[in-house]
Amino acid sequence: MVALPWWKKLLFSLLTTALFFGLMETLFALAGVSGEAVPTDPYLGLETGTPAFEEQSRRDGVWMVTHPEKRTVFNEQSFLKQKPPNTYRVFSVGGSTTFGHPYCDPTSFSGWLRELLPAADASRNWEVINAGGISYASYRVAALMEDLTRYEPDLFVVYCGHNEFLEERAYRDIARWPKPLLATRTALSHTRTYAVLHRLLRPLRGRGAGADKLPGEVDAVLDHTAGPESYRRDDALRQRIVDHFTFNLQRMIAIARAAGAAVMFVTPASDLKDTSPFKSEHIANLGKEELDQIHQLDQEARTLESDGRIGDALLAYRKALAIDPRFAERHFRVGKLLFEQKRYDEALAAFQRARDEDVCPLRALTEIVAICRRVAGQYGAPLVDFESLVADTCFQQQGHRAVGKEYFLDHVHPTVAMNGLLARAIIDRMIGEGIVKPGRDWNDTASAAVSRRVEGRIDEQAKGLAFRNLAKVYYWSGKREEAGRQALKALQILGDDRECLFIAGIALREKGEVLESFDYLSRAVDGMDYAPDTHLLLGSTAARQGKFEQARLHYKEVLRLRPEDNEAREALADLENRSGSANE
Repeated sequence: MVALPWWKKLLFSLLTTALFFGLMETLFALAGVSGEAVPTDPYLGLETGTPAFEEQSRRDGVWMVTHPEKRTVFNEQSFLKQKPPNTYRVFSVGGSTTFGHPYCDPTSFSGWLRELLPAADASRNWEVINAGGISYASYRVAALMEDLTRYEPDLFVVYCGHNEFLEERAYRDIARWPKPLLATRTALSHTRTYAVLHRLLRPLRGRGAGADKLPGEVDAVLDHTAGPESYRRDDALRQRIVDHFTFNLQRMIAIARAAGAAVMFVTPASDLKDTSPFKSEHIANLGKEELDQIHQLDQEARTLESDGRIGDALLAYRKALAIDPRFAERHFRVGKLLFEQKRYDEALAAFQRARDEDVCPLRALTEIVAICRRVAGQYGAPLVDFESLVADTCFQQQGHRAVGKEYFLDHVHPTVAMNGLLARAIIDRMIGEGIVKPGRDWNDTASAAVSRRVEGRIDEQAKGLAFRNLAKVYYWSGKREEAGRQALKALQILGDDRECLFIAGIALREKGEVLESFDYLSRAVDGMDYAPDTHLLLGSTAARQGKFEQARLHYKEVLRLRPEDNEAREALADLENRSGSANE
């Protein structure tokens, strides 16, 4: 008997396996088995936390309402546990943009959808439930979606990507998983054979077995620090986070489809032109000579910039970038100068590079946005390209695509009008998918009426409080200029709010506007938790103006409130020495 060559043996083995697999898929299909299984997350596990919704019995049935413990991160929402007839149930999931920050649900894109859908299609009852969680990253969104599948969803609208770097993750175990194996595992999860095996074997495994565990509630790194200083550049960790984000989007598709629901992704958009990087860091192994050269070039560039010599300033910055191409703030400065010269395409590239080199990436990276597009295309999931939509709107209105404060309230949160634009784009996509069948009344007039209704819900007090919250976030992150801009807006509405007076005073002082700074800080002093810091600033500002007696009084007040303050003690001693020298 002639032995078969090895390649024939391999070919027959592969054919036999393929035939067996095909037979199993056919049998499971005839048995009505769904071809979607939800793969467990091999990257991370989540400890059991408080569910987002709890049951509440009422006269008209069992309702699901936002759990009281979750109302600091979720909007208060409610819906019938058993979906009423002729109802299409939409869950919006994601982070604080979905939530509607810095306002809340009524002005979020979910709030807009709730108003616009009945105007577009009155043939059915539309339910839009805002399940956006503040600081929720994609792995928490996926876990939440899995829980929400119990409530008969028809569509999940997913807007996430900005919060991927908020929580500390180690990814120790996943380092042993080769990328091709992860990709194969995800692809197989869409087969009926995998689905059956997954359901049979799941009780034998713990959820997220072998993976690092995160607490059930968000534990953001930034909540434990006074600014972004704890962030360090770690390219290996960054790549794993990006890979995990890809997996999470794929997992969301499997979760939705296993529940018989659709999923629609939204690309995350952010302010590029008016938000500088949160933290910049030099590349490793730069010598003292190189660092000194960079520092000298930066100083030279700023001097040239202040003299109006934009081209020469650009040249100096670019010489510095040739030495260290990864310092985010320098790319941002280059973008600003290019924008001033109306070299918009080059400016946009510089702003994007600044965002991508940010060591504290609180805006979705270019790669994250690209993954949203790629995964949606790969798995046939509807996509609303919000990033492109905002850029196109900016181009139509401003003549460039470097989006900024005209469209965002801060680094990532859209204005109320932009949330409305997003909601209309989502409805357009729903029309394209055959979900919404617009009537003849669906036109610009109907949309404009909804716009007036939604925007009319924001009272001036709420607007002022939103500006104050934004000012505090920017101040915490060290962005004094942006913080001052928001604080001044808040003061126009709230009057002499002490926190805003303090923040505005600091921002004005750093801009060199000493007299105005002194006025704001003086009005901020009384009753503030951080009055010692305010008195310290007032003392140094008064000393710079030559008002030594006022400065002395402020430094003494610092020492009364905070006796251990060495800065105030040394400043007071310096004033006494000056006074003694003058008397001699």
